[in-house]
This record gives sequence, structure tokens and C-alpha cells, in this order.
Amino acid sequence: MSRDGSDRAQLFNEARPFSEAQNPNRAVYDRVAKDWETDRQPVDYRGVDAFAESLREAFGGADSGTVSFEDESAVAESEMSADSGTPDSGPLAKGSVCLDLGCGPGWYASRLPTPVVAVDSSLEMLGAVPRWAPNAQRVAADLQHLPFKESTARGALASKCYLHLPKSEVPMALAELHRATAVGALVELVCIRGDQEWGTLEGDDFPGRWFSMWEPDHLSDVVVGAGFEVISVKVADDTKRRHGHNMITLRARRIRSLADTVGGDMRLLICGLNPSLYAADRGVGFARGSNRFWKAALQAGIVSKIHDPAAALRHDRIGMTDIAKRATKRADEITASEFKEGIARIERLAQWLKPQAICFVGLTGWREAANSEAQVGLQPQTLGGSPIYVMQSTSGANAHATLDDLTDQLKAATEMSDNFASRASSSQSV
Repeated sequence: MSRDGSDRAQLFNEARPFSEAQNPNRAVYDRVAKDWETDRQPVDYRGVDAFAESLREAFGGADSGTVSFEDESAVAESEMSADSGTPDSGPLAKGSVCLDLGCGPGWYASRLPTPVVAVDSSLEMLGAVPRWAPNAQRVAADLQHLPFKESTARGALASKCYLHLPKSEVPMALAELHRATAVGALVELVCIRGDQEWGTLEGDDFPGRWFSMWEPDHLSDVVVGAGFEVISVKVADDTKRRHGHNMITLRARRIRSLADTVGGDMRLLICGLNPSLYAADRGVGFARGSNRFWKAALQAGIVSKIHDPAAALRHDRIGMTDIAKRATKRADEITASEFKEGIARIERLAQWLKPQAICFVGLTGWREAANSEAQVGLQPQTLGGSPIYVMQSTSGANAHATLDDLTDQLKAATEMSDNFASRASSSQSV
């Protein structure tokens, strides 16, 4: 394979940095990796075997071999270093690999359809993988910075790894998973049931680890928001195990959609009606060149980069979601029930993450979804405790609104948001 780029790997992006959020857990797992292999025996493979069988049924039955890398020694050095670049690999079709996220020693990777990539932030855990899953390639990465190219994976197992992130950071981590998986890919998440944003577990036999806990409905909401269709949610009685908590197993399918880019401390949550097929395939809302949202947002000063929703959240505190998650050619393909369910989901999202305000893009769509008498501007109702601003559609087909009009409306929405936040802060300090 040449190194001039003509046979550039289909699997990897450029190296991405580790997130600080997982460092407490990563250090613990590095420390206890050797004990982990013996302490957690025997391994119960029933759940992963059922998931692996579903993957094989969905994608043709047979395994596809191993991931082919040009230089195995170089790969081993590169893949095991958090600071190095990612290795070159042979050409891979979209949706060609299975991921074992938070793989630990590789027990489950050994049961998944091949080619399989074992991913963990702990280099010590990855060092054990060849003993259990000799055909798996190993990649040092964390859930918030997956180094895979778009639509790489046909399946992903995430057993007890997203629980090592604060709950408010899970939506963006799942957005990474959505980006890395192909349409139709199956994913399975295993989390602890409960209501904990981020903290330790009493009686943890490996002290120093931090966990989040989820109720099934809340976890389902977040997975739906990330652009997946929930297939099943099971709660298993795991109270006889060391931590004394029940576990949630959620299986979902990646759909043609956009993932929410949301988190804590949002200045403004931008909400579209539903993704277009064009936007869903590009992974960016309002992506078509004729759509004026990003130009208006940049001109209004609320974002610093165009066509980059992740940067808008992380640097500008602007989140993005849609009422309905299903991508369509035309907005009128969305059903009334989808609108109703979508509004209810956004209300729960706002109750949880508490954005300063919500801006719905598209007056006609808001009228169809929520209030047939609505006008542009501040709305009389709130959603999840957040004030609502409705603006005109930014579509190029909307000849009733100029770029300056849309810019002014985004400025007004942001000023409204800041004013409400300021008043709320003043009332709390009294």
C-alpha cells in the first residue's frame, strides 16, 4: 500500500486528543488492569453473544476477516499511544467494522463479528486484548473523540463505558458514535440504572472510578436525540453484583438523521423542524448552500464558525436539535404524532439541560407543530422552563425574509435569552 495518500485508509481520521473528563477512570483502569482480568472472571457472554448474532443476521451472516494494516509493528506502536497519529489501513467499505467501545481486556471483542476494533482509553487494558481477542485491532481513544471516519462501523458494543462520562456530556459523545456509524448500524449500550449526574459509587471495589446513572426513559431520549431509533430497553436485576445496582441494556439502530449537539450551559438552543436528507448526509443542520442560517448566525455574532455545530456548542454555547429526528425530502412528510413526540422530547431536554432560551427556526413549522396562531418573536409559553423565540425559516425558498431579517431575529433571540438569564440570576441573588 502506498503512503502518498492514494490508498489512504478508510477507517481513521487524524488523531484526536483525549478528553480530560475520562482521566479519573482511565488512571484507575491503568492501575487495576491486571487484577481486572482475574477478578471479573468468569465472564458472562450471553448478552454480547445475542448482540453479535443480531449483527450477523443484519449484515449477511458471515464475518469479514480482520482489519488489514500495512505495518503491524508500526500499528502496535501507534495504536497504543494516546499522543501519536492513527495508523494507515487498507481500504474499507462504509459500515465494514464492529467497534468494542470501552473494550477492557477484550473479552467481548473476541465474540463480535470481524473485523473488530477494540477501543479503550486505558493503555494497560489494551495491552491485554491480544490474549483474549487476537484478531482485534486496538485503538487508544476515548468516547468523546473517536478517531474513526464517518460511517465506518456497522455495529458498536458499548458495555459500561458511557457510564464513565458525566450525563450532560453523553449527548456529544453519542453524536461522535452517530458520526462513526453507518446508517442501519446496530449499537448496544449498557449503563447503570439510577439518577446520578457524575460521582463515585459506594462500595466500589476499584475506588476512584466515577459514574453517571440513568433512568431508562431518559437514556432513550438522549439516544433518540443522537440520531438513533431505539429497538429495545431491558433492565436486568444486577443487585447481587458488587455495585448493587440494576443495569440497563439499550439496543438501537443508527438512522438517517442528525445528532443533537447539546450540553450544559447553553446560551441558546436552536431547534429546526426536522433534518433534510441533504443535511443528514452531511452531518450538519441547515447545510445546503441556499440555506441562510449559518450566514445569519455568523453575521449576528452568535457563532464563530459556519457549518460546525460542535464548535458552536463548545465555543459559543449554541446547541442544536430538531423537533422530529427523521430526515425527509420535504417537511410535510413528518406526521402530527412525530411533531407531538418531538416537542415533548425537547421539553424534557430543556428541563434537564436548562438552556437559557430556545429558538425555533421556521414560523410555519412551529405553527404546525405547536401553535397555529404564533407570530415571530417571543412566545407566551415556555418549554421545560425555557423561554421560546420563533423566527422565520432560513431556507432560500423563503422569499419573505432577507438575510438581514434573519440576522436581526437571531440577535433578538440571543438578547432575549441573555435578558432572561440576567433576570433569573438577579432574582436568585436577592
